[in-house]
Amino acid sequence: MKNDELELFAKELKLLDEAAKILAYSYEACRKIGIKESYALEELDKFEALTSRFARTSDILIQRIFRLIDVLELEKTGQYNRSNKPSRKKKLDFFRGSVQRNKVFAQ
Repeated sequence: MKNDELELFAKELKLLDEAAKILAYSYEACRKIGIKESYALEELDKFEALTSRFARTSDILIQRIFRLIDVLELEKTGQYNRSNKPSRKKKLDFFRGSVQRNKVFAQ
């Protein structure tokens, strides 16, 4: 089953890459338009396309790629392997320390 999931992961990464290219195209078109007081209808259409493409790209990343990464990391025991790896444990400890420092500074 892991091979099927890895193949799906490769397909999803390709889909993300294609979506990112289209998003970059829309971004460039809107960047050329710039910020104005008022816009022509075709300029508004370009900005609407940009926001739609951004939403699609972020959905692919979050809904497909990140979830698939979770599936790939899921061990046969049903527990995630994240806390068992030393490097991830160090990152988690660092994050916890940052949260604690932020609580102290917020008071």
